[in-house]
Amino acid sequence: MNDCPAEYFDGRTAARRAIRLRLGAASLELVDDSGATIGAWPFRELRLVEPPLSDQPVRLRQRKDGGERLVFEDHAFLQALIPFAPQLAGSSLRTVRGRRRFAVVAATVVAVIGATVWAVPRVVELGAHLVPLAWEEALGEAAVGQILTMVGATDAGESAYCDAPAGMAALDTLVARLTEGLDTPYAVRVRVADGKMNNAFATLGGQVVLVGGLIDFAETPEEVAGVLAHEIGHVVRRHPIEGAVRAIGISLVFEAVTGGAAGADIISGIGSVLAILSFSRDDEREADEAAIEILRDAGIDAEGLVSFFRRLEQSGEGDMPEALRLLSTHPPTAERAAAVAALAGAGGPAMSSDDWRALKRICR
Repeated sequence: MNDCPAEYFDGRTAARRAIRLRLGAASLELVDDSGATIGAWPFRELRLVEPPLSDQPVRLRQRKDGGERLVFEDHAFLQALIPFAPQLAGSSLRTVRGRRRFAVVAATVVAVIGATVWAVPRVVELGAHLVPLAWEEALGEAAVGQILTMVGATDAGESAYCDAPAGMAALDTLVARLTEGLDTPYAVRVRVADGKMNNAFATLGGQVVLVGGLIDFAETPEEVAGVLAHEIGHVVRRHPIEGAVRAIGISLVFEAVTGGAAGADIISGIGSVLAILSFSRDDEREADEAAIEILRDAGIDAEGLVSFFRRLEQSGEGDMPEALRLLSTHPPTAERAAAVAALAGAGGPAMSSDDWRALKRICR
């Protein structure tokens, strides 16, 4: 076996590049789609980021670590590489059982860190500001991948999203209207997951995901605009990254996005993803208030958010699994609906009737 598909990470941004790895005379060659060599890592410089799990990808770095990573799935290629880079042989495959033992230890560490950080809110805020934006975006992609499975999307790739062109155009226009002039470091990205659950969530790096069932449930475009404004409110107030720091600790946030085993294992756990996405009562109140400001600045009637809350309360969310109630960043309570109604001002429509029909068909 002389080559295999891989992904290249430059260590400076969250971008990934699909390449092939090829065994050269003295180095591991990085080859693009055209077959051209775009880089070479000397065999003697190769190091494993961590001993690879038997059911996880292999991650390589160079001895003088600049943050670059090579990631590939084929463990047979690693075995073919070892004769050229014998220093890799000292790290044997860990078993899934070993991973589970580690997860127990990691969970204990997380609990201790979490208890400490919860007790010091100022530490959470300061820790959140220490995380580079590119790292937060990479961590957000990992969290989204986990959530897509939880909300019923078929996989964590682009095919898990609804992307009917007319519907996407309507959604993009609405998002641009809601985010115009926002004071935030994030480039807010909104996608629609191809699932039946009535839900939405904001996560790390300015990412917002609507689940297709929410668009089906909505009766007016103003309801969708209200939910989007609420989720964007979480982004503006930095609730997701504060939740991550609170849940797993600042050091493990860093480790997760730089390829460390502990961080990667912890962020891939369903429990930690839920913890990151479960916001406090104060967070929800702040997001509601931010939503009203966002809708007012966009000239959109905030009554849509009020009616969504009230109808969601009446529906009882009967089809939502108990664990996933933590993901509902718009819990349906009469008190919250009343509070939003008291703040809401007059506004206009969120979009035209043609755009609304297109958005309703975005998953078809």
